[in-house]
Amino acid sequence: MVAVQAQGITEAYRYSQFDIPYSARTMGMGGTMSAIGADPVAVLLNPAGLGNFRRSEFQISLYNRSFSSDNTYFGTASNGDGSKFSMPNVNIVIPKIRYDRNGRPAKKGLVSTAWNFGINKVTDFTENYSFQGNNTSNSITDHFATDANSYGYAPNDLEGGYLDYIAYNAGAIAYNSSTGQYVSAYDSTDSDFDHIGSVKRKGNKYSYSFGIGANFDYKFQIGASVSYNTIRFTEDYYLEETDLRSNQDADIEQLFYRRKFFDKGNGLGINLGAIVDMGSGVKLGFGYNSGITYNLKTSFGYDLTTVLDDKASPVIKSLREFTDPDNTYDYNITTPATSHFGLNWMMDKRFMFNADFSYLNYRKSEFYADDASYDRENIEINNLFRATIISRFGMEYNHPMANNKDQTLRLRLGYINQPSGYNRSVVQRGSLLTKSKSIVSAGIGIIDKDFYLDAAIQYSNSYNYFIPYYTEDEGLQGMENQLKLTIFQITAGFKI
Repeated sequence: MVAVQAQGITEAYRYSQFDIPYSARTMGMGGTMSAIGADPVAVLLNPAGLGNFRRSEFQISLYNRSFSSDNTYFGTASNGDGSKFSMPNVNIVIPKIRYDRNGRPAKKGLVSTAWNFGINKVTDFTENYSFQGNNTSNSITDHFATDANSYGYAPNDLEGGYLDYIAYNAGAIAYNSSTGQYVSAYDSTDSDFDHIGSVKRKGNKYSYSFGIGANFDYKFQIGASVSYNTIRFTEDYYLEETDLRSNQDADIEQLFYRRKFFDKGNGLGINLGAIVDMGSGVKLGFGYNSGITYNLKTSFGYDLTTVLDDKASPVIKSLREFTDPDNTYDYNITTPATSHFGLNWMMDKRFMFNADFSYLNYRKSEFYADDASYDRENIEINNLFRATIISRFGMEYNHPMANNKDQTLRLRLGYINQPSGYNRSVVQRGSLLTKSKSIVSAGIGIIDKDFYLDAAIQYSNSYNYFIPYYTEDEGLQGMENQLKLTIFQITAGFKI
């Protein structure tokens, strides 16, 4: 038995998300750096930007990520919040200037190259949700029965550690030998249950990259990088179900369910790019990030406690608890490639305007494994997902300091529109899953000939939909979430 049910469209969408590796400067400008060039984090978006470096540079960032969520489950509102401090990137760039026969920096042909090594956080998965509501449609024991019936094993053949085995041995489901089907242990088909639950997620995607960029005639740059990418993701889901029915059936009074799973894996990616100086202060940038095949190992486990009520006289309550050891299995997921186009316009050496557009087709996500079939999941991915274009806009104003000609004050603004990757013609849950993610940002910085210090703040507003469990009749009552995220980041750079 292979527990493929833990993977599906949720993981495909989550791991395919394109999040920009920011420095504080690029964050303040909405992540627009495809055509800018000299920022070390460019190695993961458009490595051609490395060709603009003339001096070695060391860069490091710190950030604080604060989030809050407003959630609705069966008409009942709740909320959650949290914060996280992290070091999102460390980069070093080492250029090599080419000199002519007279010992002067070359002006024609290959004028310089630059090497980069960087550690960059691409995605942070940290989220906390809580929910509570009155479910009059079904019970989570219906989900347990659906799961058990999908495998078709008799009780004596159930494998320890899997959900069907745990639910049966904890008394949450029963086996009807005449039909060969598992059913909820509730004696009545009436549904009136109080649900209290929470979802806690944490983890990240990191990229360890090595790249090179080259500058020709100060007009054309090309670059390439190889990245070793890692995924760490944990989800801890808890649900408490209380029977509110007035019937006198002797069945479950209350149950406590916890599901945890942890994904850990890695994969290689290739990044290519070019920047062309069109003259009159205009540059065009082109970038390509290959799809990445992650080799993942999943660890998963369940905790289930049921409180049984005899309803007889005297009332007898008993506790049946089952805690399983962690189980593991391997699988692979390929995330889609991303293409970028950027425009940079420098006006009067003080105003800079940027626009970036990234193409991402979520339908190119794909699962596979050596010992399990993911045909159903891949068909769902192809039907439910679509291609999107992420739009990013930014500006920067440079103001020379009157008391120090080597220092310049920089002010920045940015905006990102990230459309949903769900197919609007297929998703049947209103417009929630199809809403775009909006991100606004602002930043300030000061640059000297030997160092720079930047600060930026970013605020985003997004929506998602969490389904606590599924049932045989496709009863997918879920929790609607609005997530508000604020990131404050500081980046320091030192010319070496």
